[in-house]
Amino acid sequence: MSLFPNLTPANEIAVCEAIEIAVRRRRNSRVAINRLAVDIVHYIFAEALDLDRLHDVDFPLDSIETHRKQLFQLRCVSVAWNEFLLASPRYWSAINMGVSSEVLEKKLERARQTPLCLYTLLVTTKVGKEMASHNYRTVLESIGAQVKSIRTNDTKVAEVCKGLVSSRMPLLESLELPSSHYWRGSLQLLPIGVENLRQIKSEGWLPNAASPQLRDLHTLVLSGWITFSSRAIQILAACQNLLTLNISSRTLGHWESADPSLTLSLPRLQELTLQFQDASHFGILTRRLDTPLRTRRSLRLEQFYHRLHPNAELIDNLYHFIFPSPTIPPTLDAAVVSIYGRKEAHSNQAIRVTYSAGVRSFDSGLPPEWAEQPNRFVDGIKDFQTRFNNPPLMIKLINHWDKDVLLPHLANVDIRRIWVTSAQDISVVLALIGSSNPTLPSGTPDSTEWPFESVQELTIEDNQLNAKQLTRIVGIRQRHLRASSRSWLKTIRLVNCHLIGMPFAKAAKELEALGVVLTETGCTYSRRRYSTAVEVKS
Repeated sequence: MSLFPNLTPANEIAVCEAIEIAVRRRRNSRVAINRLAVDIVHYIFAEALDLDRLHDVDFPLDSIETHRKQLFQLRCVSVAWNEFLLASPRYWSAINMGVSSEVLEKKLERARQTPLCLYTLLVTTKVGKEMASHNYRTVLESIGAQVKSIRTNDTKVAEVCKGLVSSRMPLLESLELPSSHYWRGSLQLLPIGVENLRQIKSEGWLPNAASPQLRDLHTLVLSGWITFSSRAIQILAACQNLLTLNISSRTLGHWESADPSLTLSLPRLQELTLQFQDASHFGILTRRLDTPLRTRRSLRLEQFYHRLHPNAELIDNLYHFIFPSPTIPPTLDAAVVSIYGRKEAHSNQAIRVTYSAGVRSFDSGLPPEWAEQPNRFVDGIKDFQTRFNNPPLMIKLINHWDKDVLLPHLANVDIRRIWVTSAQDISVVLALIGSSNPTLPSGTPDSTEWPFESVQELTIEDNQLNAKQLTRIVGIRQRHLRASSRSWLKTIRLVNCHLIGMPFAKAAKELEALGVVLTETGCTYSRRRYSTAVEVKS
């Protein structure tokens, strides 16, 4: 029976839908979030959409595109949310320039007078041509007074963005641009109308050293195929109020030699991040660098190439980077040598060293040829250790493979910790570290030096093993070392391992009797290799 007998079916449906919408809105108005103060709702949405980070050059461009998708998802939650977001211009400040001029005008209309973040990811050739048109430029130039940041990673639109910067932009704080083919390596003098610029992120170009805006920069990120010279040092020296400096150079070979008399003083610098393709570059900069002792320093060297095996000068530059002043106690928090398994049979192993002291650290690749020259590898590690006053050393084995020749040659190096992750066969590693013999060889003198005798802690991660292997390698050596008043392993940690055979509790009890603490985190156990696994109960 119809509720509205005097209406046509179409009109009756319309009335029912209107009533349903009214009921929903009434119900939504009683939901807790819809009863919050407007300022609190704005704060919640701003946090969810990262509004405060859109203009920061360290906020990835991809995440700005994610912001747009999250905004659409929030609009779909309810009618109230949709109306609230559409009525608030602040949520529409991120404008993707990689669209047609008609769509761009609609986006700008919704944003009204909100400070804008103009951005693009890689755009199609068609859109790139339209962006170069006069009408498109006119639309963008008309909003110059609203632009707070310009960010793109597309060389096809870099010239358009450069043209925008040439217009008056009193609010512009952040500029992120790749190098255009027409720039010849530098951006010309920044216009006077861009007086509030605080962040620059460049790829393949350098700002002009004469630009007065450099004096007030807070963040400078230089990346790509850049060369370092006296001119580059002059640019950095002009940034007297710099708080964050990030340089990532993919240039191979030696940089242009800089005037040795040039120094670089950055009295307010809080964070320094350097990443170079090879080891010949960083010393040119770091030896001239004068920063506060509290500055957070991070250096990554992709590789020591064959002509640049670590020598005394290079290692000394690394030492100076960690300890820039003689007033800093030369004590390290961590010294790690990471050895990665081969990805292919004919490839070289990757070897890296990482040293850190407080807020200062470096991570460097070592010559790949060392994988076939174990004696040279051991000598190089000893050179590092000697220069850094022999800190406690940890060896990390990642994806260890059975034919590794490096680990056995470290047997007599002063190593305190070994960490093994995803080994091809953990029993091979344990046999190298300890012993797989069931009994002590007869006639073994008490003064015998066992391999890896200095190791105090062993961590095994993401491996399948029988805990009986641990009790065996410890049991043989521990009794022998105690007879000569020496000690070996004190702690064995199992992380995310699958245990078979001997139960964990039994292994822990046997090792405790031998003076070794066995712990586990996130491990599973099955009595047989292929039976259903259960969590270990410590």
